[in-house]
Amino acid sequence: MKIERMTKGDWGNCKALFTVKTQEGVIIDNFKLIEKHDGSMFMGLPSRKNKQDEWENSIRFEDKEKRIELEKTAMEHYEYA
Repeated sequence: MKIERMTKGDWGNCKALFTVKTQEGVIIDNFKLIEKHDGSMFMGLPSRKNKQDEWENSIRFEDKEKRIELEKTAMEHYEYA
């Protein structure tokens, strides 16, 4: 996976939106880098509202290591972009 595009901004606690392209050519929009109260950040997955009007992730990672790797890549891209 690679970061296809990243837009930095200040939308409350959301500091960046980015798009990921998989090795198979699948493009996934609406990943987020979210700032915690302590100033650290984490990767938010694309999400949607369910029937109970609650937000839920619209994708999942089968391999936890792949998620960690993508989060690290996104943080590096954020720092250098």
